Amino acid sequence: MDVVKLANKYGVCLVPYGGGSSVVGGAYHDGCVVVDMSRLNRILEFNEEDLTITVEAGAKVIDVERWLNERGGYTLDYHPQSLQLLTIGGAIAHGGTGSHSMSNIDELTLALDVVLPNGELMTIGPGKFIRTSWPNLKGLFIGSDGALGIIVRAMLRVRPLANYYVDLAYVFKGIEGAVRFARDLVINVPGPHRIVIHDRESGRFMVGEDGVIA
Repeated sequence: MDVVKLANKYGVCLVPYGGGSSVVGGAYHDGCVVVDMSRLNRILEFNEEDLTITVEAGAKVIDVERWLNERGGYTLDYHPQSLQLLTIGGAIAHGGTGSHSMSNIDELTLALDVVLPNGELMTIGPGKFIRTSWPNLKGLFIGSDGALGIIVRAMLRVRPLANYYVDLAYVFKGIEGAVRFARDLVINVPGPHRIVIHDRESGRFMVGEDGVIA
């Protein structure tokens, strides 16, 4: 908070840096002071009754997921492409989506602690600023790319791990067939769905098949 207050006093721009996995320029500093969030990486609380976990923003998504899996069969069920690098704060700041139909960070985020541009710490969520008849303050920071404040802590929803899943691969002659298959599946089969489509080059590399894979 002291760093933010000093930056505010002297008109210095700040860029929060999590895992650096952004492919849209979110980690570029462009002459600003970079705030490295990597040491804010603790799991602070796990509530097995309410199915919530509270973590610091620099915790990597994959580390939180593994901790929950090993804890006794729980999951965030959040699987973005950048799973190996992405931090919790980065996912929230960029409004990240996962790789299946019910895996978006805005659906998992229950509460936030944010350092505002003036250096004050603001808590938004259960017991604090809960949305009733006023604007959704939590929604201001999800997807804000750090422009409105630095996310330092989050409470997230967790789920029990499924005791059964199906993992299948289908080979198609072209990308159009794979896309049509994906469309028909999500229309006719109850979710959640996780469909990954590989072109021929990706299919050979990832699956070992010479074709378009869904």
